[in-house]
Amino acid sequence: RGSFHLRGDQSRKYLHVTQGGDLFHVDVAGQEELFALVPGTGIGTGLVRLLHLATDTSLFSTAEGLVGTFVGDIWPEHYWRIVDKEGTGERFQLESHAGGWRLFSNSDGRLGCFIGEEYEDQYFVCEGRAGDVKRLLPSRGCYGLQQTGFRWATAGAQAEVYTDALNVGHYVIDEDLQELAELREQRTLPGRLGWPCWGAAQDVRLADMDLPHLWAI
Repeated sequence: RGSFHLRGDQSRKYLHVTQGGDLFHVDVAGQEELFALVPGTGIGTGLVRLLHLATDTSLFSTAEGLVGTFVGDIWPEHYWRIVDKEGTGERFQLESHAGGWRLFSNSDGRLGCFIGEEYEDQYFVCEGRAGDVKRLLPSRGCYGLQQTGFRWATAGAQAEVYTDALNVGHYVIDEDLQELAELREQRTLPGRLGWPCWGAAQDVRLADMDLPHLWAI
């Protein structure tokens, strides 16, 4: 759940990663072209990592504009900014955190990163497995988050708990720092965010998720 195909709006081609980690774009999408968004936390709040599910690699762009994929340690080059100038969430630009390069996919076969003028080949859309266009809308300025219906108790307030597309991480907004923080199991006294609490769990999508939030249960 939460996975998608990344298609160039102008080229109609889909991003594809080989088992060797090379980045291409192809005309037909299947299981091997699925991506998921992993939200950035801390100083990376508002950024995303584009995770290719079949190879467990992340899309990266260097400060020089070289683009590819990498598995292993996560670096600033792995993070991207989703630029939605139209405000609809239906098509957007992918701007690299390292250098501000924008990814492009052109119908003439070119694929890469460019900085400077804007062109139609810099716009992408997210397509579901059925070919429907998915709208990318942020939660509190962060992409790649899904509501869980649970709350986290903090000094008289309750923060919304989010999960990611893979239902692996759980996150809250740290209101003091205005940053996204990932919740982790803690066997000592609670930190600044306080103890967890149940909340209403009113989000109906919770029952439809493949992996309900067993950490809370």
